[in-house]
Amino acid sequence: MKRILKFALSVAAAAAVFVSPSTQAQAGAPAINGNVNFASGFLAFDTGNIGSAHSITSFSNVTVGTATGAYSGLSNAVVSWTPFIFNPPDASVKPLWSFASNGVTYSFDATSISLIFQSSGYLNLRGTGIAHVTGYADTPGTWTFAALLNGPKYTFSATAMSTNTFIPVITSLGQTNGAVTFSWNSVVGQTYQMQYTSDLSATNWQDLGDPIVATGSTIVTNDSPAPAPRRFYRVVLPD
Repeated sequence: MKRILKFALSVAAAAAVFVSPSTQAQAGAPAINGNVNFASGFLAFDTGNIGSAHSITSFSNVTVGTATGAYSGLSNAVVSWTPFIFNPPDASVKPLWSFASNGVTYSFDATSISLIFQSSGYLNLRGTGIAHVTGYADTPGTWTFAALLNGPKYTFSATAMSTNTFIPVITSLGQTNGAVTFSWNSVVGQTYQMQYTSDLSATNWQDLGDPIVATGSTIVTNDSPAPAPRRFYRVVLPD
């Protein structure tokens, strides 16, 4: 589902830009705050050799290790990981991992994969993603992954962290030379879609431009020329 992010703005073409009184966060759903570490599991590579491999072809015996926040109390839960390509990296892996416990589903979609180090006995990956937990709002996060040649088999450890500090918050807005400009904080690799409507009671919000993939910690975009008589804005995470 699309996650509606932090703000809506109302803009009057003949007046200053102002924050709408109707501004609100996604109703009723808290952001995920916590991290989960996975106990050592086994994996296999496409070439059978970690130093020349381009992808991970299978995972087995993966369980939750230590965990905090929204993941507390889940130690030893059995986790399913999705095989993926890391060189060149997959654009996304949905889900990267998932598991269920006591009727609650936990998962994490990788939105970026970065190859940090690869040798004949070690592999290190990092990336960004979106965490999902039943009852919580989808929340941007980060993940790390380390694989090691351990005797005759390869083992790995991994961590995923999500925090409500990643929720985008509008940092500036203004109206200059006939254009409405706004910015929000972002997570590198995450895709955002600006949308607008002239009626907050409407359900058919319209996309403003193409999706934007964050390359830094802030995204700046605009609506030009300024709309009349007014327009409300929001940001969503595309499906």
